[in-house]
Amino acid sequence: VYATPDYTLAPRARLSDIVDQVRRAFAWLWHRAADHRIDPGRIVVAGSSAGAHLAAMLLATPWRQWGLPAAPIAGAVLFGGIYDLAPVRQTYVNDVVRIDAGEVRNCSPLFLTGVRCPVVIAWGERETDEFKRQSSVYAAHLRRQGCHVTAFEQPGRNHFDSPMELGTPSTRVHTEMRRLLGLPFT
Repeated sequence: VYATPDYTLAPRARLSDIVDQVRRAFAWLWHRAADHRIDPGRIVVAGSSAGAHLAAMLLATPWRQWGLPAAPIAGAVLFGGIYDLAPVRQTYVNDVVRIDAGEVRNCSPLFLTGVRCPVVIAWGERETDEFKRQSSVYAAHLRRQGCHVTAFEQPGRNHFDSPMELGTPSTRVHTEMRRLLGLPFT
């Protein structure tokens, strides 16, 4: 089963509000998993770019405060994410998203702890140096917390096409996703 949340885009919503909306969507799905033929013990979150940021924020959520078990996420696959928002504040992008110092601190997965599941971090060979750096630094951050992290560069891929490998059985990303879901390898 595949589910994707909808959320209000910036600048109509602050980033902290967007994170809250995605957390509420995840909690809603987890509580209603059986209604959608979902095994709540096998939910894997995934995202690319801003979606990887939001998925990483789900990983560091104190879920007991949301009425869920401490670790309701079985794993994550993150592609070319933004894990440290400080550099974003220095770019023209911040003219739209309006990230402030508090959001850098509270909405940067690189500064948060509490991740309790295995994480796959992938980035395209043709990504910018900053996306590559953030992916590597975030992988190291998770490893310091004791997380099982698989991090690698996808040959020939770029920021926009790297997620396509999820559906391609011959790729490492596809194999890693099947492992996280507890599915047999093809």
